[in-house]
Amino acid sequence: MLAGPEHGLPFSLPGEAPLRTVRTQASPATFGETMSSSSRRHFVVQIIAVGATIAGLEARAQGTGPKLSESDPQAVALGYKDDTTKVDDKKYPKHAPDQKCSNCQLYQGKPTDALGGCALFPGKQVAGPGWCSAWNKKAG
Repeated sequence: MLAGPEHGLPFSLPGEAPLRTVRTQASPATFGETMSSSSRRHFVVQIIAVGATIAGLEARAQGTGPKLSESDPQAVALGYKDDTTKVDDKKYPKHAPDQKCSNCQLYQGKPTDALGGCALFPGKQVAGPGWCSAWNKKAG
């Protein structure tokens, strides 16, 4: 015969008096059963807010903002120029005239766009014929 608390029957060691019956609690309810509709609504609203935030950040990264200025501190640090032919080749010896933002891996516009987003300058647009020291040939 099965005995023990998990079966709701007395459990005792041989030679001892039987113990009283111990009933175990039912297993905890699953997540969906314990979550109130108010909590679900709050959770869904939070998920929507996070999604909207991510979508907004992606739009900013794609360069829907103003044109990047060559005097911007980050642009200066990377040697950015609006026109690749204006790059100081002595200062940037790895620069080549065919290197342009529009054929860089980081450029987020179409190759024919005059301006486009850049992963390095979120919220700003770079010139398609521009260049910076982070230039990396676009795959393909």
